[in-house]
Amino acid sequence: MRMKNIFSFAAIFLLAVSFISIVPINSQAANPSFGASLNYPGTVYSLQSFKLYVNETPGYSNYSAVIYAGAQNVTNMKPVTADQKVSQKNGSFEFLLIAPSYAPQSMYVYIQESADYNGVAVSHQQEIKINVVTPIVFHAQLRDSLPVPIYNVTVIFYLDGQTVGTRFVSALTPNNTEVINLTLPSTLVSPGEHTLDITVSNTSVFVNNNQQSYATTFYVGTPPNYNWIYYVSIGAAIFMAFLFFVATRRKKGMGYVPKWKRAKKK
Repeated sequence: MRMKNIFSFAAIFLLAVSFISIVPINSQAANPSFGASLNYPGTVYSLQSFKLYVNETPGYSNYSAVIYAGAQNVTNMKPVTADQKVSQKNGSFEFLLIAPSYAPQSMYVYIQESADYNGVAVSHQQEIKINVVTPIVFHAQLRDSLPVPIYNVTVIFYLDGQTVGTRFVSALTPNNTEVINLTLPSTLVSPGEHTLDITVSNTSVFVNNNQQSYATTFYVGTPPNYNWIYYVSIGAAIFMAFLFFVATRRKKGMGYVPKWKRAKKK
């Protein structure tokens, strides 16, 4: 009888195990950690093209990612409709976006990620905010000083001694000029005075008026007015002269003896 009970318990246990393996489990239990890591710039300038990278949790299948972008003013923004990418085994996706032309404002992107886990659909959602600011543009005019073409020229822009951008020119034609632009978000350049340096990799290439390098200073915002220092200096001088005059009068007053006192002393 005891052996029969043991066999009955074993049969029930095996039946339960087989039932669990057949019936799909809940999606939340299947993937308590499913989601995606994102890589994107927090600040862009108007009409800037940039990329959003979505990397979903590995170990799943039938990956999908959909993005929805929006802003208060969506002029020239892309995408303005849903953009979806799918992959059976790879959960890494790359989306190309273009910031709206109106700035400053905020751009919002809603990301919906999904995949399968042992036949069970799993999903995750998140939303990001990207600041859209006005751009600041630096220019460099290059000239080939030789009678032959110059190839593979590197132009480096330095702002206050720090590299802020690099541009490559595949070829420059003889005795011709070409303008190279570097566009940055205005938030990268704080108010105040700054120094811009531009260098080229080839000594036969001149940048901005027959120079092999170029340096200039510029001011962001309203330059300070130092005239107040001049006025304060004049005011201080007048005030000091007044104090000296008052002190002198006091000394004279302290040493003065009326005539009737002098007569009484005699």
